[in-house]
Amino acid sequence: MYLKEVLICRLISVTDNKIKHEKTQKHTKYKLLYSVHSYETLFKLNH
Repeated sequence: MYLKEVLICRLISVTDNKIKHEKTQKHTKYKLLYSVHSYETLFKLNH
């Protein structure tokens, strides 16, 4: 559980940096949601 939270926090901070550089924040938000969902799916498959 701890590892998963660290991964998601790291992902969010990376995506936050991308949002600052990208023009379309809406698109980035969808990408973030998709990435978090992917992490959760991977986590469930691995554990």
